[in-house]
Amino acid sequence: MTKNTINNEKRKGLKSNKLLYACVVANVVFMTIVVIQRTNYQRLGNLNKEFNMRTHTNAAIDPADADSKSALSVNTSNVEARNPESNSIATSSRYLHIIVFASKRTGSSFTGEILNQNPEVMYLFEPLHQFTFSVLRGHMEADIFESQSIEMLDSLFKCDFQGSPFVTTLANNIFCSKSRALTTTLCGAHKARNDKAKVISTLTNICNSYSIRAFKTIRLYDLELLRSYAVDPMINLKIIHLVRDPRGVMNSRRKLHEINHDYHRKNVPWDETEDLCRDLVKNLHIASSSPAWLKDAYMLVRYEDLARQPNKMADNIYQFLGIRMPKEVQDWIQRNTKSGDRRAFSTRRNSSATATQWRESYLIRTYLKFKKSASLP
Repeated sequence: MTKNTINNEKRKGLKSNKLLYACVVANVVFMTIVVIQRTNYQRLGNLNKEFNMRTHTNAAIDPADADSKSALSVNTSNVEARNPESNSIATSSRYLHIIVFASKRTGSSFTGEILNQNPEVMYLFEPLHQFTFSVLRGHMEADIFESQSIEMLDSLFKCDFQGSPFVTTLANNIFCSKSRALTTTLCGAHKARNDKAKVISTLTNICNSYSIRAFKTIRLYDLELLRSYAVDPMINLKIIHLVRDPRGVMNSRRKLHEINHDYHRKNVPWDETEDLCRDLVKNLHIASSSPAWLKDAYMLVRYEDLARQPNKMADNIYQFLGIRMPKEVQDWIQRNTKSGDRRAFSTRRNSSATATQWRESYLIRTYLKFKKSASLP
């Protein structure tokens, strides 16, 4: 055997070992997701059960018995007072802010639409998009991406758009039209292209008119960045952490046949699969440690569950948020989960069929070669 042949065999062996390692890591991450998610849903169920029980008990108390009623009110302070028939928010803030915290190809656009289709919600699609390309084009240093992103979120929470790069993002009609709240006022034919002051004024008025504001991003990779907002009662932040089996994520990304700009923006020394798993492990470790700052502010949602049971999961999300899921959302889910649309960025899917479709793909056959030795499902 020649030296070149030996070297080639070594390279093949290293490549196979890396793939096997990535698959094993992905499987461990996915199993961790399942455990955390089950705990999360059990906690949500217990809170709902406690709330319903105490609400029923309150109704049975004599109104004159103020002390008993007061005691019950104190005990339910960890469960937001909710009126199931309205979208009113009973917290120390009169606003509710929601962040769909996800990564590329995890079903984040679909999840965002579950919020966007609610007439009571102002939803903004990928407000941090511009920063990614600012870094790649050399207009922003990579090491300030996170601080600039948090500054942007801060301005969105406050409806402060003076000097905000988000106004520039809206110039792209794709991003503007993804928001129902903005479509009839700032997008398309309604766009005031040459009047930035008018755009800022209109955007500020729209934002202030909504008490529920939601943002979807695949560009933040560290849950810890949201800590200061999660503990701020005036922000009243709810985090929907959307995750998917890493093997399915990577298969979906490869089928796009396009560069993952955010992976390249990070400029890390490891490959994209490892990068995905590193971020998942890091954030799941934070969530699984149950830090006080995430209490009542965090919900883990698996793409697989959302795809198989979209109505049930949407209802769980709205219960977590403490607001009623309107008929518009239910109707949208019904229309958009039975479609055979196979376009990469479409939110119309036969959702139950897409949950584990990646397992049948040619791109994953290499993984299957290692299934037996790695004891993977």
